[in-house]
Amino acid sequence: MTEKGLKELVFESHRMLAEQGTHLRWICGTLKEMKEQATGLDERVRYLERWRAEHTGKERRLAGAGGIAGAALGTIAGSVISLLDLVK
Repeated sequence: MTEKGLKELVFESHRMLAEQGTHLRWICGTLKEMKEQATGLDERVRYLERWRAEHTGKERRLAGAGGIAGAALGTIAGSVISLLDLVK
């Protein structure tokens, strides 16, 4: 190999290494951004899960209270009707 060919090979190798370094920095930066976005997304999902659990619990408590009140009202209404039947 001639000295000129060797210099061109060394120059081309340096250029390729510099280009690969640029690509690696871009890849690392992109991966870092993706990790940050995933972390933010995880936090939002956990917030929504907590919110849903709270509201589901409230709805169940309200439905349970409504069920108890409904049963009590039904019992009272049934007793009143029975008393009215006795009065007749």
